[in-house]
Amino acid sequence: MTVYGQSLSQLQLSSMRWVAGRPLPAWGYRILRRYLAVFGYPSVAAHLLHPLALKLLDIQPADCLLDAGCGKALLTTDSRVASCRRYFAVDAVPGRVSHARHLGSELAVRAGFAAMDIAALAFSSAIFDKAICLEVIEHIPNDQRGLDELFRVLRPGGRLVLSTAETNHAVSLSVEVRHRDHVRTGYTRAALEAKVIAAGFQLERSMDLCGPRATWALSVENAFVGRGLAFVLPFLFPFLWLIARHDEATEHVHQGQLLVAVRPE
Repeated sequence: MTVYGQSLSQLQLSSMRWVAGRPLPAWGYRILRRYLAVFGYPSVAAHLLHPLALKLLDIQPADCLLDAGCGKALLTTDSRVASCRRYFAVDAVPGRVSHARHLGSELAVRAGFAAMDIAALAFSSAIFDKAICLEVIEHIPNDQRGLDELFRVLRPGGRLVLSTAETNHAVSLSVEVRHRDHVRTGYTRAALEAKVIAAGFQLERSMDLCGPRATWALSVENAFVGRGLAFVLPFLFPFLWLIARHDEATEHVHQGQLLVAVRPE
């Protein structure tokens, strides 16, 4: 096998193991960082959401950024995140924090990673300039407390970018029917905005995330994940992304919502 072939084989192995959620060796994380920096995470949702969310967050070099519910901290591979003054990533699942710490290791002393409940953040008040919370709030039993905590740790004038599922009929899920740790199906637009305002934030912008083509691509992606076949995504993703990338949300067909809010001065 050629050197190129060996590298490609290692890249595919790393991607597959990453998507499947298993730990990687040190060389695997090095390859993965390069892969994500060039191609991004092999997920339609990530490609639709992350660039838009980071653009709206408007990260500046002097900012101290909180990634609340970081998952595997995929945002650490973005140059805007890598260039900010401090980056802290927290997640309630210790295994995800371990992944995040390895993936974000190149940020060195400017980054911190901790297993932490968003509804009980172990930070002093008013220390972050920006906070990002993507596809997390639907997992938090006490969601209002989580929003209150995000408000508390942001400085006056600090900005929050939040995303979650949108539904016309939000329903709390019983333990027996929960999917991927969701405790509720999502939020109506009005309900989410009301919770954010109740926490003390001032709404700046609220928008739909994707339309019919992207919604279909996401349903296919979720079907593979739900059946334990996430390792297929690095190979399936290019085809799904071709379908989803030129899509626009419509009044009748859209999925997901993204909200920008500011802590008043």
